[in-house]
Amino acid sequence: MTVNVDYKNLVFGYSEPVSEFSRPDDGAADRSAEQAHLVTLLARGLSRYRVVIRARLREAGFDDLPHSSSWLLAALAHQPGSLGQLANRLGTSKQGLSRLTDVVVERGYAIRQHDPLDHRRVLLSLTEKGGSAALIISRALRDVDAEIEGRAGPGGTAEARRTLAALFSSGPEPQV
Repeated sequence: MTVNVDYKNLVFGYSEPVSEFSRPDDGAADRSAEQAHLVTLLARGLSRYRVVIRARLREAGFDDLPHSSSWLLAALAHQPGSLGQLANRLGTSKQGLSRLTDVVVERGYAIRQHDPLDHRRVLLSLTEKGGSAALIISRALRDVDAEIEGRAGPGGTAEARRTLAALFSSGPEPQV
Protein backbone atom coordinates (compact mmCIF):
# COMPACT_ATOMS: atom_id res chain seq x y z
CA MET A 1 0.00 0.00 0.00
CA THR A 2 1.39 3.40 -0.97
CA VAL A 3 0.52 6.54 0.97
CA ASN A 4 1.18 9.95 -0.54
CA VAL A 5 1.90 12.67 1.99
CA ASP A 6 2.37 16.35 1.27
CA TYR A 7 5.22 16.87 3.75
CA LYS A 8 5.40 20.63 3.32
CA ASN A 9 1.78 21.01 4.33
CA LEU A 10 2.15 18.47 7.14
CA VAL A 11 5.24 20.11 8.65
CA PHE A 12 4.31 23.74 8.14
CA GLY A 13 0.61 23.26 8.80
CA TYR A 14 -0.75 25.11 5.82
CA SER A 15 -4.32 24.32 4.91
CA GLU A 16 -3.84 25.64 1.39
CA PRO A 17 -1.08 24.76 -1.08
CA VAL A 18 2.25 26.30 -0.12
CA SER A 19 2.40 28.11 -3.47
CA GLU A 20 -0.50 30.28 -2.28
CA PHE A 21 1.85 31.87 0.22
CA SER A 22 4.62 32.66 -2.20
CA ARG A 23 2.54 35.18 -4.15
CA PRO A 24 3.69 38.76 -3.57
CA ASP A 25 0.37 40.12 -2.30
CA ASP A 26 0.07 42.16 0.89
CA GLY A 27 -1.60 39.52 3.10
CA ALA A 28 0.42 36.44 2.16
CA ALA A 29 2.82 36.55 5.10
CA ASP A 30 0.00 37.11 7.60
CA ARG A 31 -2.03 34.20 6.22
CA SER A 32 1.08 32.01 6.28
CA ALA A 33 1.79 32.75 9.93
CA GLU A 34 -1.84 32.32 10.97
CA GLN A 35 -2.06 28.90 9.34
CA ALA A 36 1.31 27.52 10.45
CA HIS A 37 1.47 25.12 13.36
CA LEU A 38 2.46 26.84 16.60
CA VAL A 39 5.38 24.44 16.98
CA THR A 40 6.75 25.56 13.60
CA LEU A 41 6.66 29.21 14.63
CA LEU A 42 8.25 28.42 18.00
CA ALA A 43 10.98 26.40 16.29
CA ARG A 44 11.72 29.28 13.90
CA GLY A 45 12.02 31.67 16.84
CA LEU A 46 14.25 29.33 18.81
CA SER A 47 16.39 28.81 15.73
CA ARG A 48 16.95 32.57 15.43
CA TYR A 49 18.16 32.75 19.04
CA ARG A 50 20.44 29.74 18.53
CA VAL A 51 22.01 31.13 15.36
CA VAL A 52 22.81 34.50 16.95
CA ILE A 53 24.12 32.93 20.16
CA ARG A 54 26.36 30.47 18.26
CA ALA A 55 27.76 33.24 16.05
CA ARG A 56 28.54 35.51 19.01
CA LEU A 57 30.15 32.70 21.00
CA ARG A 58 32.24 31.68 17.99
CA GLU A 59 33.37 35.30 17.43
CA ALA A 60 34.49 35.47 21.08
CA GLY A 61 36.45 32.22 20.85
CA PHE A 62 33.98 30.02 22.73
CA ASP A 63 33.54 27.60 19.83
CA ASP A 64 34.11 24.53 22.02
CA LEU A 65 30.73 24.85 23.75
CA PRO A 66 28.14 22.25 22.77
CA HIS A 67 25.14 23.81 21.03
CA SER A 68 22.68 23.09 23.82
CA SER A 69 24.95 24.40 26.59
CA SER A 70 23.91 28.02 26.07
CA TRP A 71 20.72 27.48 28.04
CA LEU A 72 22.63 25.75 30.84
CA LEU A 73 25.13 28.62 31.13
CA ALA A 74 22.32 31.18 31.10
CA ALA A 75 20.55 29.26 33.89
CA LEU A 76 23.77 29.09 35.93
CA ALA A 77 24.37 32.80 35.44
CA HIS A 78 20.92 33.42 36.88
CA GLN A 79 21.47 31.10 39.83
CA PRO A 80 23.85 28.20 40.50
CA GLY A 81 22.18 24.97 41.54
CA SER A 82 22.17 21.23 41.74
CA LEU A 83 21.68 19.06 38.69
CA GLY A 84 18.07 18.43 39.74
CA GLN A 85 17.33 22.13 40.22
CA LEU A 86 18.86 23.01 36.86
CA ALA A 87 17.01 20.21 35.07
CA ASN A 88 13.78 21.47 36.59
CA ARG A 89 14.44 25.08 35.54
CA LEU A 90 15.39 24.02 32.02
CA GLY A 91 12.49 21.60 31.63
CA THR A 92 14.63 18.52 31.04
CA SER A 93 15.64 15.40 32.91
CA LYS A 94 18.65 15.04 35.21
CA GLN A 95 19.88 12.23 32.97
CA GLY A 96 19.62 14.44 29.91
CA LEU A 97 21.48 17.26 31.59
CA SER A 98 24.16 15.09 33.22
CA ARG A 99 26.26 14.49 30.10
CA LEU A 100 26.08 18.14 29.05
CA THR A 101 27.13 19.17 32.55
CA ASP A 102 30.15 16.84 32.34
CA VAL A 103 31.27 18.49 29.08
CA VAL A 104 30.79 22.03 30.41
CA VAL A 105 32.81 21.18 33.54
CA GLU A 106 35.55 19.39 31.53
CA ARG A 107 35.95 22.42 29.28
CA GLY A 108 36.26 24.84 32.18
CA TYR A 109 32.95 26.71 31.97
CA ALA A 110 31.57 25.44 35.27
CA ILE A 111 32.69 23.77 38.47
CA ARG A 112 31.10 21.30 40.84
CA GLN A 113 31.19 21.99 44.58
CA HIS A 114 29.60 20.31 47.56
CA ASP A 115 26.68 22.19 49.02
CA PRO A 116 27.87 23.63 52.35
CA LEU A 117 24.43 22.95 53.86
CA ASP A 118 24.09 19.40 52.55
CA HIS A 119 27.33 17.62 51.66
CA ARG A 120 25.45 14.91 49.77
CA ARG A 121 24.33 17.48 47.20
CA VAL A 122 26.64 18.84 44.50
CA LEU A 123 26.15 22.37 43.20
CA LEU A 124 27.15 23.57 39.78
CA SER A 125 28.33 27.15 39.25
CA LEU A 126 30.10 29.15 36.55
CA THR A 127 33.83 29.71 36.35
CA GLU A 128 35.20 33.04 35.14
CA LYS A 129 35.33 31.58 31.62
CA GLY A 130 31.72 30.41 31.96
CA GLY A 131 30.68 33.83 33.24
CA SER A 132 32.25 35.48 30.19
CA ALA A 133 30.40 33.12 27.86
CA ALA A 134 27.16 33.68 29.79
CA LEU A 135 27.54 37.45 29.36
CA ILE A 136 27.85 36.99 25.59
CA ILE A 137 24.77 34.75 25.63
CA SER A 138 22.84 37.35 27.63
CA ARG A 139 23.76 40.11 25.17
CA ALA A 140 22.78 37.91 22.21
CA LEU A 141 19.41 37.17 23.82
CA ARG A 142 18.85 40.88 24.43
CA ASP A 143 19.77 41.71 20.81
CA VAL A 144 17.39 39.12 19.37
CA ASP A 145 14.66 40.41 21.71
CA ALA A 146 15.29 43.90 20.31
CA GLU A 147 15.15 42.55 16.76
CA ILE A 148 11.81 40.90 17.52
CA GLU A 149 10.51 44.09 19.14
CA GLY A 150 11.48 45.96 15.97
CA ARG A 151 9.46 43.55 13.87
CA ALA A 152 6.50 43.16 16.24
CA GLY A 153 6.24 46.84 17.15
CA PRO A 154 6.10 48.46 20.56
CA GLY A 155 4.90 46.01 23.17
CA GLY A 156 4.98 43.07 20.78
CA THR A 157 7.68 41.20 22.67
CA ALA A 158 5.96 41.77 26.01
CA GLU A 159 2.69 40.44 24.58
CA ALA A 160 4.46 37.39 23.16
CA ARG A 161 6.07 36.74 26.57
CA ARG A 162 2.71 37.00 28.34
CA THR A 163 1.10 34.61 25.86
CA LEU A 164 3.92 32.07 25.98
CA ALA A 165 4.07 32.26 29.79
CA ALA A 166 0.34 31.62 29.98
CA LEU A 167 0.70 28.63 27.68
CA PHE A 168 3.89 27.03 28.99
CA SER A 169 4.92 28.30 32.43
CA SER A 170 2.69 26.23 34.65
CA GLY A 171 0.66 23.11 34.76
CA PRO A 172 1.56 19.46 34.56
CA GLU A 173 4.50 18.34 32.46
CA PRO A 174 3.43 16.65 29.22
CA GLN A 175 3.39 12.85 29.43
CA VAL A 176 5.18 11.00 26.67
